[in-house]
Amino acid sequence: MNKLCINFGRLWLFMLMVGAMSCSKSTITVEIQVEDTSGLKPDSVYIVGNTPELGNWNPAITLMEKVDDYYVFTLEMKKEESIEFKFTLGDWAKEGMIENGDGGNIVLSPKTDTSVVFSVKSWHRPEPTSTAVGNVFQWNVADPKGELAPRKLHIYLPKNYERDSTATYPVLYMMDGQNLFDERFSTSMGEWGIDEYLESDTASKVIVVGVENSVNRMEEYMDYVKGKPFREWLAHFIFPKVDSAFRTDTNRRFVGGSSAGGALAYMMRREYGRSGRNRVDGVLCFSPALYVNTEEDQYSIFLADELESRPYPRVPIYFDIGGKGVDRILLEGTEMLKKHYPENSSASPVYKYVVDLNDDHNETAWRKRFPAALEWLLANDRN
Repeated sequence: MNKLCINFGRLWLFMLMVGAMSCSKSTITVEIQVEDTSGLKPDSVYIVGNTPELGNWNPAITLMEKVDDYYVFTLEMKKEESIEFKFTLGDWAKEGMIENGDGGNIVLSPKTDTSVVFSVKSWHRPEPTSTAVGNVFQWNVADPKGELAPRKLHIYLPKNYERDSTATYPVLYMMDGQNLFDERFSTSMGEWGIDEYLESDTASKVIVVGVENSVNRMEEYMDYVKGKPFREWLAHFIFPKVDSAFRTDTNRRFVGGSSAGGALAYMMRREYGRSGRNRVDGVLCFSPALYVNTEEDQYSIFLADELESRPYPRVPIYFDIGGKGVDRILLEGTEMLKKHYPENSSASPVYKYVVDLNDDHNETAWRKRFPAALEWLLANDRN
């Protein structure tokens, strides 16, 4: 268990801060204490987590305030929500190791105004043992136009790929690719285990290309205008690069992702659905961030265009949602999309919609749902 304690000497300050906030919300003050054994005494500490306020797992966005010997961050959140987070010095290589912690994400689900303190014993992320299985490797890639940050592709090739020199394979491009195969690269709640599934005897054979995110993840994945260079880079540079290097079936090219990555897959379907050499033949949208309407945030990802368009693009779409955490907010968007797809109609796209209200917005849930989603897509992309 993580070390939790109340700092009574500072409690009065905390109460003053939360007193002016709405009683309908809980406020959490996350306070970190760096132990002297680290010997580092950093000038800047970042809190990194699963919400926009926490930087969406970007290790160098949300700077904590230095107050005396503490680093403090305060946010408002609804009582029924939970947050997951870690601390860094601005780089995942300098991740804070919590006293008595196991190296995993810190999870808080406060019901009332709360102040907690975590002690960090060191600022070093231990090198985890590789969890990848099968033929998994990385490529370093850049944008020829220089508009996007360099990043890695995490690539999986099917079993016996080298032995069977004539076979061609469908390709699935997954966003947040660092989280797919190997704990060494994962920046979130572990990896999806896609390689473990594809190495099993029951899985279909497919090439998977995981595209790492960048510090501009939200802009690249969710901003329709500012994200256009990323979508063009994916379609006009990465697709051909992969096709030229591997034996791909260019008529079976899929894009997938979760959360903001699911929104990106959704937009790729609208822009490149079965059109030209850069076509997209199907998409997997896990807990897609299509629509949010809350007091704090309002946005819609291409949804109005989808709902007004007839006919729908004949590109299979799998989309799903859980019922806990962030998925409780995103559920409205997936339900809106489902209502506008007529049942048993030639005007409707081929689609599958899955709801599991027991699932949260994390890799554990997406890992569980991935096998059935992939097999459905591979069975329906030619319809």
